[in-house]
Amino acid sequence: MIKMMTIMKKIVIVIVLCFSALTWILLNAPPIDAATTGVKIYTQWALAAPRDWDLVSASNWSTGPTKSDPIGDVAGDGTAIGDILLNNVKGYVFSIDVQGVIFNWYDHYAVEETPDAIVVTAWRDDPVLFPEGYKQADVGYFRTLKFDPKVNQDNTDQNFVIYAQDEAYNDWMARGIPENYTLMHWSDFVLPDPSVTKPGIYLSDSKWDEHVAAQTLHGWRQ
Repeated sequence: MIKMMTIMKKIVIVIVLCFSALTWILLNAPPIDAATTGVKIYTQWALAAPRDWDLVSASNWSTGPTKSDPIGDVAGDGTAIGDILLNNVKGYVFSIDVQGVIFNWYDHYAVEETPDAIVVTAWRDDPVLFPEGYKQADVGYFRTLKFDPKVNQDNTDQNFVIYAQDEAYNDWMARGIPENYTLMHWSDFVLPDPSVTKPGIYLSDSKWDEHVAAQTLHGWRQ
């Protein structure tokens, strides 16, 4: 139970940091050039020697590098030990950044292009870190930038859905749902097609910090 509480606290910290970074970007980024707007998918691969983001388009995401689901990235006590599986070949996802919203610390990542949005689906179902009751999927819908009269310039059009099992669902209900988010039950979650799905990997705190340190900041204006 103590381990699970630590995991949930880490998830909350990640979400808070992502929204803090997005707020900083919105306040400090230069004006947008409307002629160059468009959704870009930044992917940071989990590597033995971490590197900055790769720019990946949603249309060719499925043909990009991938690996088999990692086995042995979590110890029986829930310790993240994926470091030993790393080399410098791309295929494991560490983070995805879309319009300044960062997805990381998931088992699986999928990117799909629909007629009206880029859809990022990331979910946690590791049987040790997230046993029955704690599994969760986060889905982000990123539409083309559009003029926002509230700020008198182009702005994002984003919304998110959280699919959570009972324990995770109750935790979200107790904390409160963020703006632009909808909370649904895990049973409503539909797995994306395997062709657009790539594996994540769980790393030690030190290797996590190395990857974060290698990131440069990218926001929706880029």
